[in-house]
Amino acid sequence: MKINVKKLGYFLLIIPFFVPVYFIETTNISKFVQILKVISSLFILVKFIINIRKVNKVFFSVLILLTLIFIVGLLNNYFSMDILQAIILCMLFEYGLKDKRNNFLIAINILLEILIYSNFLSIILFPDGMYVTGTYTQNWLLGYKNPMIRILIPACTISMILSYNRYKCITKRSYFLLLISIITVIIVNSSTGVVGMSIFIGANLLYRNEIVRRIFSLKKAFFTCLIISYLIINQIITEFFAFFIEGILNKSLNFTGRDVVWERAKEFIYNHKFIGIGDYLGEVMEPILLAPHPHNYFLHILIQGGIIGFILLLNVIFTADKSIRRTKNNLSKYIVSSGIISFYIMGITESLTAALLMYPMYILLGNINYICDS
Repeated sequence: MKINVKKLGYFLLIIPFFVPVYFIETTNISKFVQILKVISSLFILVKFIINIRKVNKVFFSVLILLTLIFIVGLLNNYFSMDILQAIILCMLFEYGLKDKRNNFLIAINILLEILIYSNFLSIILFPDGMYVTGTYTQNWLLGYKNPMIRILIPACTISMILSYNRYKCITKRSYFLLLISIITVIIVNSSTGVVGMSIFIGANLLYRNEIVRRIFSLKKAFFTCLIISYLIINQIITEFFAFFIEGILNKSLNFTGRDVVWERAKEFIYNHKFIGIGDYLGEVMEPILLAPHPHNYFLHILIQGGIIGFILLLNVIFTADKSIRRTKNNLSKYIVSSGIISFYIMGITESLTAALLMYPMYILLGNINYICDS
């Protein structure tokens, strides 16, 4: 069997960024993994600088946002590995997606499939969890139940794009990955995961309708979630959303104490309104918010980057939205859009911290034409 050197190279480059949480929490390999990440990051950076000729506008807008958050964090004496990793992965996506044979996309698809199926096996074998960490008593290969969705949705997105562009349909392989992802979030009882997968599937189905394609957009979805988030955080129409909150999100009307956290987060943001504080450690923020993070993506961005950071995020969304309209009428752009929209919905009650593949999803959207032409 002939080994594709490019695919193998990409596979080895991305492995350090996706070492399962189980190994980090239960073994002594964390320092070794950090060394591998540094080596991989330097290689990616050099390859990006040497080979990239023209960067996509979407990539540039994401880079500005993440760089601001990283620099502001440094000014507040915090070196954020999470943000740095996100920047490096965005560079890898920007460079790798221009590969005419989709070698990068195939490599990351294989890695994510391995992780998801292995995680599913760990859930079946250890239904009560594999280990305990902090306040979380049930953790599996990919960690606690709620963050799993931040891997599942991008993985399903990438798999569906590859199958559609190769076979002009969604293959059984992609459907099986989607099925395992759905079963995973149901078994671990992750309400966030169930909502995320439901929105992802629902949006993909709606996008098949020509009318929906014409009237719906990424920015409209973002502002809809922003408005809903504002109304819920400020308890303006909590009763109106009672069915959605209690029945679908499976949370109490005070969102399991999140209302107190949100109030504290608003006060903190007011005191750091212009450029925020950059990325932050959960243990530093916990005495202030009574939680490691604000349990809301929009508040999280305001804490990280303030008003300027939020404006830069809007720039990312508007740039990505323009990219969608300029892209060929291909199902792939709607698949990626569905993935991003599901993150917006989940962001109403989750900060989406350590969601390594969330920002690369925008890069994926900005480079859809390269994938379609491959």
